[in-house]
Amino acid sequence: MDKSIDILIRKFYSLSVATHIAHVNTKSFAAHEALGDFLAKVDETKDRLIEYQIGERKIVKVSASILEIGEDIEKEADMVSSMFTSYAKLNADEAMINLCGEFEEAVGKLKFFLMLK
Repeated sequence: MDKSIDILIRKFYSLSVATHIAHVNTKSFAAHEALGDFLAKVDETKDRLIEYQIGERKIVKVSASILEIGEDIEKEADMVSSMFTSYAKLNADEAMINLCGEFEEAVGKLKFFLMLK
């Protein structure tokens, strides 16, 4: 498996766990809702990315044995979004570039709603 896609997938798993922890621990209703919506988008994007990569025969299976969980969700989301976009553009994969755009939009929406907490 391409090492960069392996790292990207692990980053998505880490972002999912970190977002879920922040979602259940927040005392802000606005943050709780924003994080819950973002968690759903992270998990959906992760699943679509993995299934697409398997379908394209770029990966055979997924392993996420080592996860580095960050605490700053906005920073982690930006980093994952940037990695995802770079990977998609490097591979000139239009389907992945489109998926990146959707994910970038979700990151922007999260940042906006977290400003309201």
